[in-house]
Amino acid sequence: MGTGIQSLISLVCSLILTLGQSPTGPFGGIVSKKPAGGAITWTFTHLNTKHSACFDSSAGVKSCAITVTSTTAGNLLVLTASLFISAAGTISAPTYTSVTDTQDGTWTHCGAGTGASIEGAGHAWSFNDCAYVLSAAGGTTTVTFNWTAPTGTTGNFQDYDVVEVTRSSGTAVVDVQATGVATTCSTACVGPAMSLTGNGDYVLLFGQFANTTPSLPGGVWTNPADSSSSTDMVTVGALNQTTNSALTWNQTSSDSAVMCGISFK
Repeated sequence: MGTGIQSLISLVCSLILTLGQSPTGPFGGIVSKKPAGGAITWTFTHLNTKHSACFDSSAGVKSCAITVTSTTAGNLLVLTASLFISAAGTISAPTYTSVTDTQDGTWTHCGAGTGASIEGAGHAWSFNDCAYVLSAAGGTTTVTFNWTAPTGTTGNFQDYDVVEVTRSSGTAVVDVQATGVATTCSTACVGPAMSLTGNGDYVLLFGQFANTTPSLPGGVWTNPADSSSSTDMVTVGALNQTTNSALTWNQTSSDSAVMCGISFK
């Protein structure tokens, strides 16, 4: 074998060994490996609210219609509901039935445990829940929340938020549905944390506090940032998040609180 051919073979072998031992190539990885995709970005579109809504002192199946800005096809829609139920004596918790609209039909109820309820002083119940549409049909102008008030109900107050958010591409996917926290807490009430898996999530937190309406946290929590003294509810959202630590909410003295959350990627 000629000297030139031997040199060429040696060079090729050397290159193969070098590439095999090198953890990264000149462009930061194995040639066949595709670079990681960019993060999805979210844009807040609309918040529609209905506070001190649909008061009814009787038991049974109830409906409350929320007027919304005409929705855009493909967007994420989320409804959060806050109910405060009073009674003369011991009653069971109120129950979620459905959320509907004429364009999307029946919305998807948030997973078991995402919503929560707790019986407070005087047989009053605090109740929070949510539902969503991952890709709206578009053109919706009314969303209806349906629920059941338990036997023995003497009054109820209701607050609703319907949030619309735009994803930069593709269709929204549920990332984490936090287990709702229903507890009696002092002035500092710690809500759920979520271990996000997306490159940039839309995170929505909502809660109800029996004692007082807590202050909104500010910072990244502005899409939306809504509260109502009707049921002492809050709904806050944060765009393009990669982590989510538990928020601490403050009320004026020890009482029951319900705190929930869900994220989308």
